[in-house]
Amino acid sequence: MAKSEKYKAPAPPMPMPQLSYQVTPPPKYNVGDSWKTWSLLFKVYIEERSTLSDKNKKVALLSCLSIKAVEELQAICKPDDPLDDHVKFDGLLKGLSNQFLELTNNTLERNKFFQLKMGSSLLKEFASALKKAAASCKFPSAYYDMALTDGFILGVPDYIRAVLIKDKPSNLATALESAENVLLSKSSLDARPQSSADFSVNLVQRKGQQRTSPKKGQKNQPSTPPGSGEQRCQSCGQTGHLRHNCHHLETTCNHCSKKGHIEAVCQAKQKPSSPPSQRSGQNNQRVTCVRVNNVENVAPPFSILTKMEGVPVKMEFDCGAGCSIIPRSIWKKIKKPPLRPTSTHCFTYTGAEIPINGEASITVVIDEQAARVPVLVTANTAPIMGRSWFASFDIDLRKSLIHLKKMDNAVNAVATKPSAPTALPAASLTAPRLEKEKGTTQASLAALLNDYPEVFAEGLGYCTKLKALLQLKDDAKPVFIKARPLPFALKPTVEMEFNRLAELQVVSPVDYSEWAAPIVVAPKPGGKIRVCADFSTGLNKQLDLHQHPLPRTQDLLTSLGNNAYYTKINFSDAYLQIELDDEAKQLVVVSTHKGLYCYNRLPFGVSSAPGIFQKTMDTMLQAIDGVHAYIDDIVIVGRTKEEHRARLKSVLSRIKDFGFHVRKAKCSFEKSEIVYLGFIINNDGIRADPKKIAAITDMPPPGDVKALKAFLGMVNHYHCFIPNLVDLEQPLTYLSSSKTPWKCSTECSKAFCDVKKILLGPMVVGHYNPDEEIIVAADASAYGIGAQIYHRYANGQEKVIAYASKELDAAQKNYGQIEKEALALVFAIMKFHQYLFGREFTLLTDHKPLVTIFGDKKGVPVTAASRLQRWAIKLLGYAFTIEYRKTEDFGQVDGLSRLPASDDKDFDSSANRKDVKLYQVVAENQEAFRPVSTTDLLRETKKDATLQRVKKAIDHGWSEKPDAALQPYYKYRHELNVIKGCICWGARTVIPPSLRARVLQTLHKTHPGIVAMKSIARQHCWWPGISEDIVKLVQDCSSCATAQKTPQKTTLSCWPLAQRAMERVHIDYADYKGKQLLLLVDDYSKWLEVIPMTSTTAAATAAALYSKVFSAFGYPQLIGSDNGRQFASEEFASFCHAHGIQHLFSPAYHPQSNGQVEREVDSIKRALLKQELEGGSMEEKLLAFLMRYRATLLESTGHSPAKLFIGRSICPDLHQLYPALLSPTQKQQKMTKDFNKSAKSRQLQVGDKVLIKDDRINRQGHWRKGLIARQIGHVLY
Repeated sequence: MAKSEKYKAPAPPMPMPQLSYQVTPPPKYNVGDSWKTWSLLFKVYIEERSTLSDKNKKVALLSCLSIKAVEELQAICKPDDPLDDHVKFDGLLKGLSNQFLELTNNTLERNKFFQLKMGSSLLKEFASALKKAAASCKFPSAYYDMALTDGFILGVPDYIRAVLIKDKPSNLATALESAENVLLSKSSLDARPQSSADFSVNLVQRKGQQRTSPKKGQKNQPSTPPGSGEQRCQSCGQTGHLRHNCHHLETTCNHCSKKGHIEAVCQAKQKPSSPPSQRSGQNNQRVTCVRVNNVENVAPPFSILTKMEGVPVKMEFDCGAGCSIIPRSIWKKIKKPPLRPTSTHCFTYTGAEIPINGEASITVVIDEQAARVPVLVTANTAPIMGRSWFASFDIDLRKSLIHLKKMDNAVNAVATKPSAPTALPAASLTAPRLEKEKGTTQASLAALLNDYPEVFAEGLGYCTKLKALLQLKDDAKPVFIKARPLPFALKPTVEMEFNRLAELQVVSPVDYSEWAAPIVVAPKPGGKIRVCADFSTGLNKQLDLHQHPLPRTQDLLTSLGNNAYYTKINFSDAYLQIELDDEAKQLVVVSTHKGLYCYNRLPFGVSSAPGIFQKTMDTMLQAIDGVHAYIDDIVIVGRTKEEHRARLKSVLSRIKDFGFHVRKAKCSFEKSEIVYLGFIINNDGIRADPKKIAAITDMPPPGDVKALKAFLGMVNHYHCFIPNLVDLEQPLTYLSSSKTPWKCSTECSKAFCDVKKILLGPMVVGHYNPDEEIIVAADASAYGIGAQIYHRYANGQEKVIAYASKELDAAQKNYGQIEKEALALVFAIMKFHQYLFGREFTLLTDHKPLVTIFGDKKGVPVTAASRLQRWAIKLLGYAFTIEYRKTEDFGQVDGLSRLPASDDKDFDSSANRKDVKLYQVVAENQEAFRPVSTTDLLRETKKDATLQRVKKAIDHGWSEKPDAALQPYYKYRHELNVIKGCICWGARTVIPPSLRARVLQTLHKTHPGIVAMKSIARQHCWWPGISEDIVKLVQDCSSCATAQKTPQKTTLSCWPLAQRAMERVHIDYADYKGKQLLLLVDDYSKWLEVIPMTSTTAAATAAALYSKVFSAFGYPQLIGSDNGRQFASEEFASFCHAHGIQHLFSPAYHPQSNGQVEREVDSIKRALLKQELEGGSMEEKLLAFLMRYRATLLESTGHSPAKLFIGRSICPDLHQLYPALLSPTQKQQKMTKDFNKSAKSRQLQVGDKVLIKDDRINRQGHWRKGLIARQIGHVLY
């Protein structure tokens, strides 16, 4: 019998999780080393071996100590020995800590900390040194960050300290960032030519005029912007004070070691700088910023309005500039995005270099187009938009450019070296005409919108065409949830909101309802709230979901392409504009602190609401071309303005007829680009919304698996829009596995940063056009497959439509490379089926053999593997031409295969279903594997270097000490020979390594066993290790495994013996000639109960057990049964639970585990069968059997069931066969005789005088006189 789960022996403690790496022991500890650091390393080493005994831990400790340290330990333990049993490991470690931990003076350490100087270290190195020194200072936690910041400021050079004191950084990270910016700026200043100190020129001399130079004896003063009226201090370079008032007057310069100035203004540090043209390997941009005060008739420059990180900024537009720049003042306004070093150098036309603080990536919006673009940050130049941003924005110059007002006639002429400046289009100079055309267009659009005031009216709309129905499930039960407590501050606001909804007839108060859901209060901007019903508490589970389908995002995006004009219409409180029918109103009730309210309109939060509203939109907009709806967002497209206007008018008319209202402020009319479903759509294609991308790029490095999976999920959402991905995500995917211990390695951190960097680039895909040529490319890597589909236009230009990738599952990773490449082609065609089926296209692969398998005009090759044949047949329904491309020309798809998205279960399940249908077709046409021939042996033997060496040794003699490669052949050297170029061992051929797999498959063709395979092989072939290969092949063969004999049964595990009656009982049903019998056996006494049943339901079973057994003998502690439906039901489980009975099930298909009652089932059936010819009912025969069974002495217990169960034996009908030793009369006479031996007979008469002993008077008795009045019994008076 199998042991019940209840009585299993206690499980051993769970083993510690095994690390994926081995922790090595720390180096030996020498007295004088840092004990704190060494003890930490030793604890890590011991932690991995936590299962070691205390003594083994002490051994490990002693083995890691030097001789001198061991002597110290022995001195600590005296008079005991460290290895004595009563000396504990923790005590040894504590004693060593007390001995070797350095005693520190906090005040002294803090004094040393604040005296640390940066010196020649890097900023980050100095910051790390400060953190290390702070560890021994024991700063209070509240002061720790402040101490680090102060120590950093005190230790950096003077010119950096001056800036940090002014900026007042709040923590070390901020101080480090500011210091790095100062250092970058200083590096640029040090490298510039001396003549380039002034970036503003007050006067540009005309031709013929000479420029005056400084008079002899005059020194070049530190540059100050002309006209500023401020003079810079020669000691520190700052403005606002003179040198004699400067606190750096006594400071020693770090460069020249002279007093009176700091390093930033040191004259001795000026270095000659080579002209910009002579610098190699740098990105040099020429930017001239010249202020012209007296040049007449200068045309005002053009500017463009932008939003940088949400902040409006007006930039000068210069198509001659190669880069875009902003001053530090604007950089601060846009919340100081992180700066990074840049190799770009900007120069004025006079040759002076402009200091660059660094480069930042920012989100910029121009004409409703958003992009993540790079920008250079300078000290004080004007904001300039150069050509570096042109590729990220589709700018209509006629609309976007505006004339700047005269800004002191400032001119910013920006050019890129070596390319020539690009002139503005002539059309941009005809502003009056363009403004007139634009005004006319806007006026006509406004007139069209004004024709539908009802659509844009304020207030809540009301759908006049239909009402919403809510369908309950057949077994739905009402759910009423009481109101949740609200914060006191929110109660007045919630009451006002419900009053407003009641005025709008959205809700109505009710007195009674079987259904009710609590409310959820969500804050809104401006102190307002949104009240929502939480129907997930009950109603949603009881509703039959509305089955109207929602459009797929990919289908919507595809249908919006190749259009010039877009309009997006957004509904105001969309669901609330549809009324509910009367029955549905009774379901959508909310409970509040003021009572119950029922919704009259379709509320948010009802699970059927999206389907209901989508069906309403599809009904309203049917038969209008170029119109698409996704719930409450409608998009209208058109190739021409006239077509778009006509469709817009039709949509507004339908909306008016249905009674809906739309929110005009959230609508976009007649735009060349819109943001829809998280993507930006225009005529050129589709790209991701930078606002969504910013949430990913600004994400900090994940700290656990949950955060990592969230990051990968967001990245994979945009995966189909990202080309040219490299082998990045694999480390992150591996780290996110539940089987991998969390350890964010350098490789994972690099992958995380590189993925974010790629997301900052342009991510654009084109629109599908059925009239253009279609190309599909696919590739495979070791762990993923990738594909892309793109158009090739008549002019040779190509534009991607979509990308796809899939991670290979465990079985697919074991495919050969050719099968992986073939799977990639099948995946690509299946994934892009909607684009490809029914039209011709070109299929590209970088695996040449697939061209023959999938593209041969003669059909599928019969020599191809069966899986490849199935796939080739699957693709016969598509009209394609397959072409080969070199791997180096396959970069985009190769990148996708190396950064696959998660597994594609839809594709895998679909592919498996279709493979099953194709299997029979392939099997009928597939020829048997071609056996290995002599030609194959000769060819492969020549290719194998080892066998060629063996052949040479056979021909020319063996060396006495062959190397490891020849050692397996050496011991058979006298039996090896060469026949026709093939090596033979006697009559057996030596098989080259490349053919051994095929030979093994031939040997195992009919699935013989290990012994049979070895016997066949001994007659024909041999190679080193053939026996092991045969054993492995047979053991790994799934067909052999499934057909092998049943394994030997496991050892017996018995139930624990019961210690008393009704401790554990076993129950089961027996069927005898159509009649059901319920059997119960007590495990302790083997007492048997058999109850005839007319019904075997759980209720009837429980009732029978209670009335026939439990009411008489009490409840058992445990019931054992099989997994019958009546025993496994919830009703029987409730019965057991109510009476404190534990119920255990025997394993499925293993009746032996309930063998106690199973044996009695067989006994009952046999007993009834033997009594069949005798008269009487079955019940009488059962009672007679039970009487005899309960009185029978059992060999297993040594007693009868009755003796152990009820404490006495019962007398069957055979008890009269035993003669009694004494009759009852004889027993009584004997008892009388024995008693009378010490007694005396007395006979008294009425009237006799007697003495009576009355014990009531005292315990010793007191005799009293009495008279016999009457006789009651024989001896009682």
